[in-house]
Amino acid sequence: YATTGAGDPLSLAMTGALSIEAWVKPTIAAAPGAIVSRGGAANGYDYWLAWDDGTIEITVWTPTGTERTSVATPAGAVPAGEVSHLVVTLDDVADVVEIFVNGRSVVRATTAWIGTSSAQADDPLAIGRRDDVAAAYFDGLIDEVAVYAYPLSGAQVRAHYDAAFVPEPSSVCLMFVAGVAL
Repeated sequence: YATTGAGDPLSLAMTGALSIEAWVKPTIAAAPGAIVSRGGAANGYDYWLAWDDGTIEITVWTPTGTERTSVATPAGAVPAGEVSHLVVTLDDVADVVEIFVNGRSVVRATTAWIGTSSAQADDPLAIGRRDDVAAAYFDGLIDEVAVYAYPLSGAQVRAHYDAAFVPEPSSVCLMFVAGVAL
C-alpha cells in the first residue's frame, strides 16, 4: 500500500465535489479491502472506496464523523482476476453519487448530503488499505489513482477509459519484389 503520510501536503480533504479514479485487479474474491481512503479513527474519516467480492462501495462521512453516504455497485460489477477501470463521482451541487466501471455508469444515487468531511486537513490519503485498519488491505493490483476536486462527467470518464486502448501508430511496411510493391 502507499500513503501520503501525516501532514498531507496535497490537501486532498473533501470540501464538496470529488472524483476518485483507479485501475484495479482484485485477486481474491472474498477478501474486502480499501482501494483509496482518507482519514482515520483519530480525526474522523473523509471517504473510503472499497472492493468486496465483486462489489465497489464508496462511503463518505459527515463533519461529525458519522457515516452519511454509502453507495455500492451490483454484485459482480468488478470480478476478481480482471482489470477494471473505476471512477466514483460525488456531485455536491446535484447531490448525486455515481460509480462507473469500464467507462459505463453502473449505479447513480441521489443523496441528501455531500460536503466537507470530518477528516483533518493533514490526514493521510492511503492507496491499498484503510489507513487505520490493518485488516482492510486491498489484495490485488491498483494503478493510476487520481483524485479530482470536481465530478468528472460521463464523457470524461469514458474518454479516460478509452484512452487506455488507443493503439500505437502502426508502421507501414512495403516490400518490393522485382520492382513490384506487395
